[in-house]
Amino acid sequence: MALVPSGKTELQNLIPTVWSSQMYDELRQSLMLGSFFDRDYEGEIRSMGDTVKVNQINAATGELLEFGVDNTLDINSEALAITQKEVKADRLATASYLVEDLAQLQSMEFQADARESLVFAVQKQIETYIESLIVPDLTHQVAPTVASDLNVGDVANMRRLLSKAKVPVAGRTLFLDVDYHSDIIQKSTFASSDFVPAGSPTATGEFSSPIYGFSVREHNGLAADVGYAAHPSAMAHVMQKELTIKLSDMHPAGKRGWLLTAEIFFGAALFDNLRVVKITG
Repeated sequence: MALVPSGKTELQNLIPTVWSSQMYDELRQSLMLGSFFDRDYEGEIRSMGDTVKVNQINAATGELLEFGVDNTLDINSEALAITQKEVKADRLATASYLVEDLAQLQSMEFQADARESLVFAVQKQIETYIESLIVPDLTHQVAPTVASDLNVGDVANMRRLLSKAKVPVAGRTLFLDVDYHSDIIQKSTFASSDFVPAGSPTATGEFSSPIYGFSVREHNGLAADVGYAAHPSAMAHVMQKELTIKLSDMHPAGKRGWLLTAEIFFGAALFDNLRVVKITG
């Protein structure tokens, strides 16, 4: 009886599995808040639970004297008033992969992409935690004039609130979700080249110049119809100097495979709830 090879059954066990050297990039949300807020104390943290205390000297009242009328001989001094704020490194952001295929692990492209993915996961945990701390004063929690439609007057109102709170102008930034950002790039006052000297958002989809003193950034990780107008000094953010990435053999634990882990301990605290405005609705 003649053998009739199918070309499939007899050869299927001889066909090797091939791992492509090219990795397909995942679409990931933007991470902005973690790098925006004050990180002057980064690297001062040595271990979990360390606390950084920051002193703030309160402004003196002073006095205005008139010669010949007021006592100009004596000096009326004031006690030095200091407000102490602190931020504690009490959070651990971590992510890990259990890799069972040695061929994958030995691929430089795979290792690089896996490490990048873990770093992103750690940064995303930090970003989520920081946003959870942004709870402005009730007077700085506002809604747009028209629901779900951020307008020129709404941005001007956020500017007014920060200015009344004496927040420095330099460094003010407006973080907007995709919907709010899409709203304002359509507003003629912001989008028209007649008003924007460095290029119209109608062409680029971005603001190359500040609007009302705000640097505008689209944050695709925010919930729908949410925006923050903030100054970097509103929050302090501390962390280890470097993120730790470690590859561990799981055989001592009775398992086959390797554990690739990224982690860092950090902390954050909102120092001033008047240095940020939240708009939603």
